[in-house]
Amino acid sequence: MFESGRSRLKAILWRLILSQIGSTLLLAALAAWFKGAEVAQAVALGGMAVFVPAALSALRMGVVRAVTPQAALRTQVSAQALKWLGTVVIFGGIFLGCPELPALWVFVGFGAVQLAYWVALLLER
Repeated sequence: MFESGRSRLKAILWRLILSQIGSTLLLAALAAWFKGAEVAQAVALGGMAVFVPAALSALRMGVVRAVTPQAALRTQVSAQALKWLGTVVIFGGIFLGCPELPALWVFVGFGAVQLAYWVALLLER
């Protein structure tokens, strides 16, 4: 019973991450169409700051088979810490590596893809 619930959770999690990637690509394409390549790059990098750490977190949760509630909690906490750290590192890389990018559009991409994640999570059954 526990194993089937775990595999269902993994499938849902990867579908959510794929929805984040799809949202990023769609938003970047719309930004390129309406605002140009520089804004599209900023939006894409903002979206990437959402889905790359989410994927790292999902991988972390999938590596350890938690047999006790304490081990499951440790795995979840470390996965979330990895997600936060990954987000901070990506934002640092964006703003240090591409200082000419419009920061507003990086955050618009980040926020929109994060919102898409929550909407997809609410729609998941």
